[in-house]
Amino acid sequence: MVLAINIAHVFFYYTKMSVLVFPPQSGIHCKILSIFNVFSFESAAIWGALFAHAFYTILKDHSFNEFHLPRMIKFYLIFGVLIPLVNGVLSFFTDRLIYSESKGACVHRVYADRIDTWVLVFTLIPIGLSCFMSMVWYKMAMNKISALQGKETGGELYVLMIYPGILLLCWGPSLLTQIVMQFGVNPSTTLINIGLALVNSEGLLDSVVYGRFLRDVLRDTWNNYFKKSIIDEDTFIEQQIIISGRLSKESRTETRLLSDALDRMAYTPKSGEVSN
Repeated sequence: MVLAINIAHVFFYYTKMSVLVFPPQSGIHCKILSIFNVFSFESAAIWGALFAHAFYTILKDHSFNEFHLPRMIKFYLIFGVLIPLVNGVLSFFTDRLIYSESKGACVHRVYADRIDTWVLVFTLIPIGLSCFMSMVWYKMAMNKISALQGKETGGELYVLMIYPGILLLCWGPSLLTQIVMQFGVNPSTTLINIGLALVNSEGLLDSVVYGRFLRDVLRDTWNNYFKKSIIDEDTFIEQQIIISGRLSKESRTETRLLSDALDRMAYTPKSGEVSN
């Protein structure tokens, strides 16, 4: 999931950086960029919410084994990949991004006297729903942790809310700005630029927070493997010592038996001889 979030951000920033190398020259170019743009930011937000759902599921079922994983991955791929991809392709046939000859760039035009349908369909609904569900699932996870610990939710558990907090921090101002614009309010350019800057910073914040989570998982996995290797090595050495001890004991026993046999042969008369 962490990898899926990062891949979605790569596509998102690709649409931002590609215009520096290949400046848009037509409306078709802008429509193609719209496919990647819609797919990427929807996918990143939805995967963030699905991460919360998977975290809660692990706590609830105490495992995420081979029975749960294939079944849940199918649903995760539908919501995290297929739906954003379909919306991205649909945006190609809309006027979400158009080419402005005066600015020489792809722009999204907002009209004060009408509802911006494409913002509502491609941004407000999927992102707003992802933020809401992410908060719900993390709160349920916190309650589950408290139940397992047998005490009320402590302040240390609220650190989990940093994950949905990223979505709210990065998308909240932009969503609010776009909502008020639907009612004819004309916000300042500075406020719009701040909202866009926060949206563009989501990838950085996700890489820090989810990257730390992945680092901890890899570290624990390595530590567990390293400890297991030490235990296996110690067990092997102990087994070798035991085997060596057994061989030494058996060797001493065989030596003693051989010595006794030789002694008996030394004092036993040979056949045909008569002792005096």
